Amino acid sequence: MLFEEIQFDWQTIVALFIVLIAIVVFIWQVLNSIFKSTSGCGTSCESCPSSRESNNGIKVKELIELQ
Repeated sequence: MLFEEIQFDWQTIVALFIVLIAIVVFIWQVLNSIFKSTSGCGTSCESCPSSRESNNGIKVKELIELQ
């Protein structure tokens, strides 16, 4: 019943395709943010400066002072 009222012309098809792409990109970004490694290249090397942690477990980056 719902689909009988919608006219599927080329503009509706293009709009639905754009919405479908947006949903796929959104899901991809959410999954990437959940399962992605947060340090360096993802190999967790001990010598990597991005894997150094402070005493409370927060990663620390050295600040560069500009003059």
